[in-house]
Amino acid sequence: QQEALQLRPDNARLLINLERHLARKFHITAYPHILDKRIRLCRECIKLCPPDDTVLRSYALHALGDALAIRYKHLGIRLDFDESIAAHRQGLELRPPGNVNRWDSLLRLGLAYTEDSQPESKRLAIQSCQEALSCCPNDSPRTRSNILLHLANCTVTQEKVTIQEIDRSIELY
Repeated sequence: QQEALQLRPDNARLLINLERHLARKFHITAYPHILDKRIRLCRECIKLCPPDDTVLRSYALHALGDALAIRYKHLGIRLDFDESIAAHRQGLELRPPGNVNRWDSLLRLGLAYTEDSQPESKRLAIQSCQEALSCCPNDSPRTRSNILLHLANCTVTQEKVTIQEIDRSIELY
């Protein structure tokens, strides 16, 4: 893919495919320079993405949001968190109510919020995961199970959690 990029550096799809490979590599190695390269590729892809290609644009925005959330988790730079949330919100706007992938945008937004320890972020994480669950197709048990798992984790990591909320989290598992 690096060779293909040299031949067509303006190809947003190639950039996002390379970003996917870097995401896997970072997951295995945790090298910060790989994460930085992922972020640069996502930003470049967003610039090159045709405005009417909402599928690619939303994917690139969410990839950027995911990478920035990870960097925030590792380095604690607030700007990364804020930019991550902004990217996920922009990606969500491209998947309005009724879009079959809206649940994915909401879940990614919720997961980004979980990286922050502020009570408001925890509340927004739960709210996003609940909304993701409400618009996830009922015929996707694996996806629904994944969302329920994240929702349960969001609930029990709140600073002020009640016994009822813990019980609800246990039920979600």
